[in-house]
Amino acid sequence: MTEVFYKLKLVKNNIEIEVCGDKDFVEKKFKELTNDYLNKSINNDLDHKNNELKTNKKELSLIDFVNQKCPKSTATGLMPVLVYYAKHFEGIEKFNEVDIKNLYRRYDISKRPKKIYQAILDINRNKGYFESVPKDKGYFRLTEAGEHFVEVKLTKLD
Repeated sequence: MTEVFYKLKLVKNNIEIEVCGDKDFVEKKFKELTNDYLNKSINNDLDHKNNELKTNKKELSLIDFVNQKCPKSTATGLMPVLVYYAKHFEGIEKFNEVDIKNLYRRYDISKRPKKIYQAILDINRNKGYFESVPKDKGYFRLTEAGEHFVEVKLTKLD
């Protein structure tokens, strides 16, 4: 009785996977190796894309981001954009009145609300873009409605 010899080979992007032997071994090992290769390839692609996004985010200044979004100059239009930038580009999850003042200064806006804390409360109550942080008095965070406002409603059509 002659022994049957199986051979499977995959060549892709300068990578070659070849398995030889009996049928069950070849099928099992080939599947295992190709799955490992595909998972590593996908993970490497995702890591590369994430690194590109992080690099691009750091390169976009606050002024460029605000100009890209073109919000109205009112507190209701501009403040969520400033907070969104702080959250997504600087990693600031919660903010208070002082943080908002600093964002306005960095954007060099002299026409800011006289009572920033009251403006935050008004935006929270009227639009729902902010919410109070439990157990952190005086701190707020951007809500999903606030993120949606910045990401979708203020997106410029190219």
